[in-house]
Amino acid sequence: MQAQSSASVSMPDTEAWSYLGEQERQFSVMREGAALTSTRLRTDDGISLHALSCGQPGRPVVLLANAVGVSALFIARLAKALAVHYHVVSWESRGMPDIGTTPLSACVSLERQCQDALAVLRHFDCKPSAVVSYCSGSNVAAYALSTRLMTAQAWCAVSPSINVATANQTDYQRTMLPLWRRLAEGNPRQAALVKALLARRNPSEETGPRSELLHLNGLPFASGESTYQYARLQAACMAPEWAPLLNAIAVPTLICHGTQDVIIHRDTSDHVARHVPGAQLIDIPDSGHFSVYESDRLHTEILHFLQRSLRTHTP
Repeated sequence: MQAQSSASVSMPDTEAWSYLGEQERQFSVMREGAALTSTRLRTDDGISLHALSCGQPGRPVVLLANAVGVSALFIARLAKALAVHYHVVSWESRGMPDIGTTPLSACVSLERQCQDALAVLRHFDCKPSAVVSYCSGSNVAAYALSTRLMTAQAWCAVSPSINVATANQTDYQRTMLPLWRRLAEGNPRQAALVKALLARRNPSEETGPRSELLHLNGLPFASGESTYQYARLQAACMAPEWAPLLNAIAVPTLICHGTQDVIIHRDTSDHVARHVPGAQLIDIPDSGHFSVYESDRLHTEILHFLQRSLRTHTP
């Protein structure tokens, strides 16, 4: 499959994290986000993207694919850890979490999201030596690598939300993933009903950064329109037949799964690892779905994997 042309226009980002309110801007996780340099790109279909970088240009490039529709603050600590050795580039999804940048009618297909990643790479005038992805960002990474829209020398996926046939799923996977698909086929008014139900969930007893991350994780459900846009992004990630795509990935691959993850079942990570030729699966002890932010052990494992793979792999 040939990549389509996706020239972009860049501009200074004078409104980085503009979707955050005054409360969120006081969060401790914002200190981690300060390490990320921000610019705005306008894609060839007119969408404004929040592009991010961290680390010294000229070093090997790591493309960091965040969970779609979620604030890049989730991956800020990992970006800082990787930036010690690499030039890290990333972006926030079209339409979410900054819903004001993307019409509800805009294309959010998985291929279009891959084209956004390519536009970010072109903006920074670089090619990825490796791709590191989190949750549904792994769907974008896997699609790009398997279809050769993008090439890299290594891939690491953290809690990949890639549904190959699995015997066991978490409550979230059983209930919410099918719901996103149904909402994407509907309209914002229907999504508003789900948004109201989500707003009735019991408040968390967590404190500190974990509480802040839970709050940020709820930003996509601030309105019926944002819930609908989030559902469209998630439905796009579920659209492909994943088994043959994963079988086509031909780079060293590491799948990381937190032992306390209640969002993505370990069987999901195991099935992804089994379908990617030569992939390795490792468990991250005492870590949940937010391990991408919270776990220093995870950050160390990713760094060691990249150092091994980029030293030994021949494209």
